[in-house]
Amino acid sequence: MAAHRGTRRDEELVFSCRLVEPMLRYFDEKFGADALARLVEHTDTPLALLRDPDQWLSTGQLLRLSLAMVEASHDPLVTYRAGLELLHPSVLGTAWYLMRALGGPGLVYGRMAGFTDLSRITQWKLVESASTRVVMRFEVADGHRDHPLFCLNRQGALAGIPRVFDMPLARVSHPYCIHEGAPFCEYKVEWIAAPIGQGLLPWAAGGSVALTTGLALLPSVSAGAALGAAAVTIGLLGAWIRLLDGRNRRALSDQQEQLTVARTLLDENLARNRERILLEKVDQLTRRETDSERLVSTALNAIRNTLGYDRAMFLAVNQETQRLVFGGGVGLEDAALSVLGSLSLMLDAPREDEFLFANILRRETGAMVADVAAFRSKVNAKNQALLDRLGSHAFIAVPVRGADGPLGLLVVDQVDDTRSLGPRDHQMLQQVGNLVGLALANAKLVESLRRERQVLESALLLNQKISQYLPRTVVDSLSDAPERALQLGGKRRRAAVLFSDIVGFTPWSELAEPENAVAFLNWYFAAMDQIVDAEHGILDKRIGDGMMVVFLDGDGQEAPARRALRCGMRMQAAVADLNRAPSRPREDAFALRIGVSYGEPVAGNLGSAQRMEYTVIGDTVNVASRLEGRCSPGSVLATAQALEAAGPGVRAEGRQEYQLKGRTAPVVAFEILGVDDAPSSEIEPN
Repeated sequence: MAAHRGTRRDEELVFSCRLVEPMLRYFDEKFGADALARLVEHTDTPLALLRDPDQWLSTGQLLRLSLAMVEASHDPLVTYRAGLELLHPSVLGTAWYLMRALGGPGLVYGRMAGFTDLSRITQWKLVESASTRVVMRFEVADGHRDHPLFCLNRQGALAGIPRVFDMPLARVSHPYCIHEGAPFCEYKVEWIAAPIGQGLLPWAAGGSVALTTGLALLPSVSAGAALGAAAVTIGLLGAWIRLLDGRNRRALSDQQEQLTVARTLLDENLARNRERILLEKVDQLTRRETDSERLVSTALNAIRNTLGYDRAMFLAVNQETQRLVFGGGVGLEDAALSVLGSLSLMLDAPREDEFLFANILRRETGAMVADVAAFRSKVNAKNQALLDRLGSHAFIAVPVRGADGPLGLLVVDQVDDTRSLGPRDHQMLQQVGNLVGLALANAKLVESLRRERQVLESALLLNQKISQYLPRTVVDSLSDAPERALQLGGKRRRAAVLFSDIVGFTPWSELAEPENAVAFLNWYFAAMDQIVDAEHGILDKRIGDGMMVVFLDGDGQEAPARRALRCGMRMQAAVADLNRAPSRPREDAFALRIGVSYGEPVAGNLGSAQRMEYTVIGDTVNVASRLEGRCSPGSVLATAQALEAAGPGVRAEGRQEYQLKGRTAPVVAFEILGVDDAPSSEIEPN
């Protein structure tokens, strides 16, 4: 069996509520009933259920309660202390007396194997046993997960078993742990053989018997003999007392030595668990938090609350100014906040003006100063003043790095000598700094991607807005090569040009309200623009109620002349549909005139460097405009060149020569009747 994290079986009911009672008892006695009630509110589990010995909890419920207790008590060892309470008579009931009747801790540890009254997914195994020592192995069923807080709770329970027999706490070491990659947790438990004086009771009993026997002889002997017997008895009693005292002293000395060793091992074990909890908290933080400020604040709180430092702070590198500035802190009093809030240390200052923290930032492992008072004489006056104002007794500072260099400095300190800082603290903070560096680099990447997305969305929105004013081909060319400057001029392109105009619009608009005229044109243009886009035409310009549309050769499209003629026929068909629309803004029917020509005009940018527009210029444009003016209402009039370039399937009639204004030679044109492969003329309602 092995422990797994994050499975879907977290909500199965697998833990007896009898496991929870010691935790509730400890919290109640330590913080009071009101605090306990507030705690339970955050677990989403009623207090009555938690205290019902017949009820069961899921892994998720037990973990939520454990984490809430740690957060509320600011004590990462709260579950360890609750484990000690697990062996209380009020919790175990008659089982406590049955355990005591076994006569010693060894038999209790041995009976734990196969004990499933408190959990349905865990199992204890007795691996090794001696008179005052056992090795226990703890396993979790496949598919279920464990947590470091549960591990602490188990160690507290194992340490507390000797207390059932009025003995000191057992010494528990933890060489293998599920949370450090092992497939199981293994605990080595050692305890003292007997409480002080328990092994000496027979000697005391023997002394009492001798004294009683000596005194009982007094009435049957002479006074001298009686006094002699009493003297012998008293002498023996004195010897026994001296022997008892010597044994007690040796037993007490041995016991104190064992207690010292046990306390040292316990402190080591608790420190390891604190560190494990902190690293897990920071690791989880790096996976879920992408806001740099919240990430730093939460990490600093986790460091201070879990490891118990007086203060924790972050000095951030301002990448623009290359200065070290205050980036957040916890546990700081107003005076320190005032100093740090105005902090701005140059990273590349001359050596004689170099600031201590900027120097530490360049070191691979940072620095640890165990005694600031002794260290003070080694730095210049500016740094002495800074250290004096911060008021630290000892501090550790480690660099936090990203892929592109240092991001800041992680600092913890003590303001007095109640706790010393050592290499273990330094090493632990380095690990945390590495995790925070990865998280900050990830947060900066997410923020960069977020900004890039906003830029792209803004560019897309701008592109959409511009395309409503400029031809789509122009917008696309600008987007494809945004770095290329716009230039005046153009080049010849094979193209068809279409002009359209509403018959009699000018006199109608003279009588209509301006708002009505605008509403009508917008309604009309909405329908026409759909057809122009469908035929891949370029709306070059609107001239009042008229339209100039260009169809260029290339881009894998059909012949431009064919598209232009088909567009003209679809526009005429759409006008017929508009005239039948029930919600049209103009009551009377209207008609279009459309002229189409084909040739090689110049397409490009026309105007000045300050203001230019994309258009086509040439005889082809003039001919299309003049033909539109000579066209009959409701018709499409096209040049012979346009008809020929459109290819087969175009039906036309009425060949006629037109003498157009501005031209010496006549223009041959036809009235277009239809294009065989023309799509439906239906338009979407606006």
